[in-house]
Amino acid sequence: MRKIVQEIREIAAGLRKAKDQVFKRDEDGYATITFKIKGDGLYSLLKLIKQCSYMGDIGHSFNIDIDPKGRKDYKRSVGFDGDGSDRIKDISVNGEPLPEKFEW
Repeated sequence: MRKIVQEIREIAAGLRKAKDQVFKRDEDGYATITFKIKGDGLYSLLKLIKQCSYMGDIGHSFNIDIDPKGRKDYKRSVGFDGDGSDRIKDISVNGEPLPEKFEW
C-alpha cells in the first residue's frame, strides 16, 4: 500500500512540475495573462476576475461554476486555491489599472 501511495505522490509531483513548465512565471511566481475582448462582456469578465481576487485574498478555496442553462456540454467547475498559492496580483485594461472605485 505504501508503494502505491508513493507512486501516486510521484505522479502528482510530476504533473505539477509539468504544469508549471508550460507557462513562464516571474521571480515571485506570477504569470501575466493577456487577451482581447469585444463588447460589454468586458465588464462581466472584469467582475468575475475581481471577485476571484477578493475571494483569494480572504484565504479559502472555492469553485467557480459555469452552468449555462440548457447547455450541459458547456458546464464546468474550476477550482481556485485561495488558502494556498492562487492569488491575483493586478488587474488592468489596456495597461491601465482598474480605478480604486470601479463600479460593479
